[in-house]
Amino acid sequence: MVDLLHNHLSKHLNVKYDGIAKNCLGIEFNQTNSKITMSQSNYIKELLERYNMLECNTVSTPMALGTKLCISTTPDDKLPYRELIGSLNYLAVCTRPDIVYSISKLSQYLTCYDKSHWIAAKRVLRYLKKTINYGLVFELDDKVVYGYSDSEWSNSQEDRKSYSGYCFMLSNSVISWESRKQKTVALSSTESEYMSLSDSCKEALYLQKLLSELDLCI
Repeated sequence: MVDLLHNHLSKHLNVKYDGIAKNCLGIEFNQTNSKITMSQSNYIKELLERYNMLECNTVSTPMALGTKLCISTTPDDKLPYRELIGSLNYLAVCTRPDIVYSISKLSQYLTCYDKSHWIAAKRVLRYLKKTINYGLVFELDDKVVYGYSDSEWSNSQEDRKSYSGYCFMLSNSVISWESRKQKTVALSSTESEYMSLSDSCKEALYLQKLLSELDLCI
């Protein structure tokens, strides 16, 4: 498939093929005959150095249990909060689904943050230092897609909206994930679960069509 794509592009563009990719856009690739690993350890090291967190104490979770963040009435624009959240969001999107919930939460306060939000964001860095070598591992395995869906009911302090989350796995690796606030207020935990399941089903249909287009039978 790679050769087919390369030959097609070469007809229209000047393409140079340097073999198996090892690094692209801050993502490190390690390929063997049986698996491919994607990680961003160097990117995390750069973040730790940029925010003076190389010697920080580590934690086991990206967000403390029971964390309740609120809109700040006295925003502190001197803190590089938005810059840090943007950098962490790139990690969450590319190779670290384990921090996507925390970053989704913290992203709600990009215009109304204070020191409490900054401390919560730096906790993610402390977690990343502990798990710096975590990433995605794709192995030769069965072609069965597994999907998981969950919700958090009425947890937003501002508007009482719930949170949806899902992930899909293929060959024992995560291939799609999301965590975001629901668009409308759920009147019960059951309603919140149904709304989350609806989002998950839409993603499942998309993945089904995509994998079919790639000639992967599922």
